Amino acid sequence: MKRTLSSHFLLFALIGGAGTLTHYLLMILLASGFGVNSLLAAQAGAALGALVNYGLNHRLNYCETRSHRHTGPRFAAVVAVGFVINGLVVAGLTSAAGWHYIAAQLGATALVLLWGFVANHFWTFSRGFS
Repeated sequence: MKRTLSSHFLLFALIGGAGTLTHYLLMILLASGFGVNSLLAAQAGAALGALVNYGLNHRLNYCETRSHRHTGPRFAAVVAVGFVINGLVVAGLTSAAGWHYIAAQLGATALVLLWGFVANHFWTFSRGFS
């Protein structure tokens, strides 16, 4: 069954929820439980959340048949850009604007969700581009 763009986005967002939960749990554990710098904790959480997102999107959302050697590096490139976006937003909102790190992370998460969906849908998992 071919999915619509909106159904891919919905499943991408739901899968993103699992990755985000993983992200936030690790971030809070590191920052509040172990006293790790909030930016480092946010970035460590983002990295683990990205692994969860990749695995679930590869398998469930896009039912990908191509190898991880094809989609993995593309997903990693998208994550790298998202990682930078996440870091800049969290750093900017916590340092410059004085926001609490969790509030800053919420804003970063929304931007990274949009970036990740567009880039992964139209490049990483797209069959239209090689």
